[in-house]
Amino acid sequence: MVKYFTVSLGLFANAAEVSPVQKVLQLLDELKQKVQSDVDAERKQFEDNAAFCEDETKDKNYAIKTAKRRIEELQAAVEEADGNIQEHESTVSEVSTQVAKKRTRTRRCQNCAT
Repeated sequence: MVKYFTVSLGLFANAAEVSPVQKVLQLLDELKQKVQSDVDAERKQFEDNAAFCEDETKDKNYAIKTAKRRIEELQAAVEEADGNIQEHESTVSEVSTQVAKKRTRTRRCQNCAT
């Protein structure tokens, strides 16, 4: 009977221990959980980065569109200013011609008076 009890305790002790196959399965389950948590963390980070990139793309596209519109406005202002400059140069040329003629007349009159 003692022998039966000892053998039973030996089997019970072995039952409490984990077999190598069970240990491998346990390690695989733990690894699967770790990989899944890593995948979840990477997915979250990817989604955050994707959202950031999308927001930045919208902001940059808006800035580009605004800058292009501003460039067009400034080009129109430059063209208008160029037109004004040409108009004023023409006016200055005409006035310079009139002043030269009047100086010539003034000199002739002064020469006649003397």
